[in-house]
Amino acid sequence: TCSSDGKRLAAAAYGGNIWLSDSGGGLWTEVVLGSGKEKWYDVTMSAGGTTLAATVDNGDVWWSATSGTTWAADTSVGATQRWRGIAMSSDGAKSVATAYTGNIWRSGEDSML
Repeated sequence: TCSSDGKRLAAAAYGGNIWLSDSGGGLWTEVVLGSGKEKWYDVTMSAGGTTLAATVDNGDVWWSATSGTTWAADTSVGATQRWRGIAMSSDGAKSVATAYTGNIWRSGEDSML
C-alpha cells in the first residue's frame, strides 16, 4: 500500500515483519512487532501515510497513528481471528477488516458483522 503521493509505502511479510519506505521504495526499514515472526496478511495506510493498520493471521489488528513509529495491537476485536484484508479511508478515520471466517469488522463497532 502507499500514500497518495506514492512516497510512503508499506508491505506486510507473512511470517516476517512490516516493511516501510519513505523514499518510494528506494530504501526500506523493517518494523519488528509482536514475536517478530507474525503471519502478517495485509497492511493499509491513510492518504498522508500517517495512520497505518495491519492484520495478522491468527492474531490481532495492529494500529499506528505515528507513521509506523509506534504500534499497538487492538485485542478488542477478537484476538486470534484469522484476519485477512484491511482497508482504510483516506483520512485514516475509518477502517474495515475481513476474517477468513467471513466476518467483517468496521472500526468503531463493538462486534463483527
